[in-house]
Amino acid sequence: MGSWLKKVDARVKILLFISSMASIFLAHSLKTLLGISLIFSALFISNGLQKNLLDTLKKYIPFLALSFLLWFLYSNTSRAAFILFRLLNIILSSILFITTTTFTEIAFALNSLGLGPKVTLLLALSFQMVKRFQKEFEIIKEAELSRGARFDKFPENVRNGAHLVLPLTVRGIEAAEKLNIAINLNGFPAQFPKKRLKIGVQEGKTIAFLILLLLVGWLG
Repeated sequence: MGSWLKKVDARVKILLFISSMASIFLAHSLKTLLGISLIFSALFISNGLQKNLLDTLKKYIPFLALSFLLWFLYSNTSRAAFILFRLLNIILSSILFITTTTFTEIAFALNSLGLGPKVTLLLALSFQMVKRFQKEFEIIKEAELSRGARFDKFPENVRNGAHLVLPLTVRGIEAAEKLNIAINLNGFPAQFPKKRLKIGVQEGKTIAFLILLLLVGWLG
C-alpha cells in the first residue's frame, strides 16, 4: 500500500506539521497526548509507514527512557509519563513529516509561502546538507567498526567517537567546496517556479486530520 500523504501538496503537509506541534503543546493531560498518539498511529498505518516508524523509534528508545527516568526522579510518575508522551508525539510528528516530504518539496512550498528564492535556497541546501552528513556519519562509523572500534562502552565510545570528527569535518569541507562551485556556475535557478494550491481528495483528508489534531489538543 502506497503512502497517500506523499502525494499531498507540501504546503498542506507543512500546515499539518505545524498544527500537530501546536496540538502537542496545547494538550494538558496524558489522555489527550494518548489521543494524539492514536491519531499519529492512524496516519502511519493508513500510509503504510509502520516499518519506517518502528525502525526510527528504536533509535530514540534510550533517549525516551532516560527522559522518563529523570522526570520520575525529579517529579512523579504521572508527570514523567506526560513528558514521555509529549516527546514521543514530537518524534512521531517529525518522522511523519520527514518520511513523506522531500527537501525539494519543502523548498518549493516555502517559496510559495512568500519566503523568497534566496531564503528558500538556503533552507533547502541546509536540509540537504544535514541529510548528507547523516549518511557520511554512518559510512565513517561503519568503517571504524570494521577496524574494531567500539561505541557501546565508556570510555571507548568517547575516544572512538573523537576519531569520527576529523574525517567528518574533511567530508564537510569537501561538500561545501563542491556546493560553492555549483552555485558560482549558476547551477540553481534564480527563481523557484510557483504553482497554485489545489485541494484534492488527499489534501482534504490531510486537512481533516489537521483539524482533528487541533481539536483534540485544544479541547484536551
